[in-house]
Amino acid sequence: MTMNLHCWDTAWVSWLNIGILLTTLSLALYNASKDDIATYFAYAYAVISICVLVRSKISFSPLTLTIHAA
Repeated sequence: MTMNLHCWDTAWVSWLNIGILLTTLSLALYNASKDDIATYFAYAYAVISICVLVRSKISFSPLTLTIHAA
């Protein structure tokens, strides 16, 4: 199944939005945390957001697009 470039671009922007949202939530939770459990959850959200951003970069890089298009 092939997708045109516009579909890939909108999918990448969607993943990027999710990553930025998770990063913002983790930063807000870290700044508002008063106990250790909230701080640990903030770290977990930060790790998850970094994983989402890395996944979006790997999955939707121009090299991957040329491989899938070929």
